[in-house]
Amino acid sequence: SIYIAKHKQFSIEVTKTYGIKNWREDLKKSVLKPAGIDEKKISFLFTDTQIISNSALEDINNIINSGDVPGIYAKDDKEQIEFIGQAECQKRKLPLTSMNKWTMYFNRVKKNIHIILAMSPLSEEFRDRLRQFPSLVSCCTINWFTEWPAEALLGVARGNIVEKNLELGPSLDGVVEMFRIIHQSVEQKSKRYLLIMRRHNYVTPTSFLEFLTLYSDILRKKRKENDQKQQRLKKGLDVLNDAKIKIEQLQQTLNQKRPVLERTKADIKQTKEDILAKTLEASKKREMVKEAQEKAAKQEAEVSTYQAEAEQKLAEAEPILQQAYTVVKQLQVNDFTFIKNLPHPPVAVTKVAEMICIMFEVPPKTDKKSPEDPMGYFAAMKISEYLLQNPNNMKANLIGFKKR
Repeated sequence: SIYIAKHKQFSIEVTKTYGIKNWREDLKKSVLKPAGIDEKKISFLFTDTQIISNSALEDINNIINSGDVPGIYAKDDKEQIEFIGQAECQKRKLPLTSMNKWTMYFNRVKKNIHIILAMSPLSEEFRDRLRQFPSLVSCCTINWFTEWPAEALLGVARGNIVEKNLELGPSLDGVVEMFRIIHQSVEQKSKRYLLIMRRHNYVTPTSFLEFLTLYSDILRKKRKENDQKQQRLKKGLDVLNDAKIKIEQLQQTLNQKRPVLERTKADIKQTKEDILAKTLEASKKREMVKEAQEKAAKQEAEVSTYQAEAEQKLAEAEPILQQAYTVVKQLQVNDFTFIKNLPHPPVAVTKVAEMICIMFEVPPKTDKKSPEDPMGYFAAMKISEYLLQNPNNMKANLIGFKKR
């Protein structure tokens, strides 16, 4: 009917980011200004799924009632509107007042706009919207779409299946008839449900279209599952066929290598006999090992005795070590500096130097031997960075030696 009336159809496209600002802009640029300024015939199709908020329905209510949406026009738009209104006033010989100009513009808008509202009556929202916006009832012609006839159901079902290219082949007529039977049976049951339970169950054309969509989705899903199963079955058969071929090849190989297998068996028999002989020999060696173990156990007992004696002596030396540790803590840095500067260290000092170098793994300086330092340990202690080369750290190193 829009094509016959030579109207231009417009409908908004709702996205996730579509808001009331986008709605007002689309309404002004694509509906109100083309109808009022350009005097184009516009058919605005608006469905309940495109309602982003009640503000949109309020704007529709205002357009139906007065042809205007308050606050939608900018200053530049108002100049164009007043120019159009002035021309209409001059044509009708009306006073050139602002009210008359805008009235002429609103009349052009209402004359050139045809608003088509498509809403489902199933929910309570439909009743609430009619109460909030009375122009939807008082200024509109309501067309109630009732049950589709059988011919319409068959035609829509066939067109939907052909359009989606479901490739039903000879089953197409039967499937289309099945859609009709199911939909009409639900309509009959809904009437009986109303008589018995006094409650409505609405079966709308949308329900039929959703039924067709559901069938298409399930059919594609099941076909995909069947294709996957067929592929797995084919793959399994191919694997079995390959296995059969490989088994035959292995059987041929086995027949060819059977003489080799017999020779291998004979070799294995001979090997077993050799192993048995070696086992007897190993038993003899085991006895020898046993004797050696007993001897080792005796030696271990002797070692344990020596270890006990050593631990006893260590326990006796522990108090002496603790006493020496206490004496070292009492030494001052000046004492180490004094020892470092001795030109002829006494024998006791060189002996202590030898002991400390051995403790810190400092090798002697054989090239700096002297009568007082025949081994060169005192000279090594003087130049070691852990010892007398840095007297400040030597005390800490000696005290910390127990913790190393």
